[in-house]
Amino acid sequence: MFRSNVLGCTVELPPGSRAMHNSLGDASVLRVLDAEHDPPDWVTTIRILRPPAAADGGFGVTKPTTPTMLLEAFIADSKAINPDLVFSNQRTEETLAGLPAARATAEYLHSSKRIARYDWYFIQTGPNRFLLVECLADRDRWTGDIFDALLASLVVEDEFELADQALSRQERGAAVFRRVDEQALRAVVARMPEEIWYRMHAFDADGRDVEFGYAGITAIETGRESMGTTTPVARVGDDTGMLVRIRMRQIPQEPKRPFIDVDHRAWLSWDREEEMWSVRLTARQANADQTASESITGFRPRPTPSEPRRRLEILQQSRNTLDRQIARLELPMDLELFLSEAERLVLPTLLDVLDAPEGTFGIYAWNEDRESITRRLESWEPDQDGGAMLESRAYEDGRVATQEIGADGIVSVRIAPTGTSVGGVRWTRMTPAAIRDLYDRKGIRVED
Repeated sequence: MFRSNVLGCTVELPPGSRAMHNSLGDASVLRVLDAEHDPPDWVTTIRILRPPAAADGGFGVTKPTTPTMLLEAFIADSKAINPDLVFSNQRTEETLAGLPAARATAEYLHSSKRIARYDWYFIQTGPNRFLLVECLADRDRWTGDIFDALLASLVVEDEFELADQALSRQERGAAVFRRVDEQALRAVVARMPEEIWYRMHAFDADGRDVEFGYAGITAIETGRESMGTTTPVARVGDDTGMLVRIRMRQIPQEPKRPFIDVDHRAWLSWDREEEMWSVRLTARQANADQTASESITGFRPRPTPSEPRRRLEILQQSRNTLDRQIARLELPMDLELFLSEAERLVLPTLLDVLDAPEGTFGIYAWNEDRESITRRLESWEPDQDGGAMLESRAYEDGRVATQEIGADGIVSVRIAPTGTSVGGVRWTRMTPAAIRDLYDRKGIRVED
């Protein structure tokens, strides 16, 4: 079974097929296609379809959008774009997945002299929300049995079910973060009295264990000034908070490629009202003094009577090109709905400190890949031995990052999804001495 949270549908993959999913909000697309031939013999595509502009009516009069209206508008647009498209069948009163639907069939003579057949289904999932299901194959080799089985397995949740699910996850997230206070944050710092190190590695397509680098993480009490110092120093005082720092070195996977050093810092005030974070990447060629660097910094100022709204200010800059970009993003007014960057970096330990209940919850946070605020999905599962598992999605249909937590509340293994290695990049907890010994045995030289 394959599920798209954004589309609100689940479908069973036919034998010999594969799924491709692009999660882009309302532009999300799910494709289920033949995996045994190239090009594929058949493709089914599911996407959100926007209703056409409202028809003219009297003042205050609106005409409800129906699958039939969408079908007629779609056919008109299709004929205008491609006059050679021949529509052979239309059904305006159908149901699919238990919801109102309309259906159209069209054929098109391809330059290869083969005739492509399209079956389109317009499914209404809410007053103004529709899904378009497209089945495409060669007319003379129509894979009707495959399409019929796929459509019979399709489960679609309506707009109200999706809204209820999102609200429920959000309320569970708020219930968890309502309990985050100075005591909880200090407990996280206490769990990490020294830097914790991880070996970064992955498996290639041939199953070989490949070294990607190493990383260390610390959490200390200090002031915001440690965001700009070479080495953050712990201190106490009335203006302190929690600083989380990740130091990372990425080993080049090809000859003559540079080492990449990453310094990721995130500071949060004890009352969660103010935060600052930065990520600096520095590339350095082996045996060379010249470096190239770029950074991104985020700052959430404390609300004031004159500026009561919460916002996140983002600054991106490159030392080499002098490019500089600034963005300001509005945040939820209620901090219970927002995950700071410092909390995100130590989220498994924080949830362990809070003794969070098992379940999936939603929480808004900065998304570095999309450079925006997105709603994360976090699935927390404690075990009977005192450990836990956290599965995180940076957005509704994002790829899953998995973190295994030991009985001490510290991450022992983290698997980050990536498209460049099989199974993702693994962070395995090890001592610095063990990492050095492993590198010595593998003949890997890492410069200081």
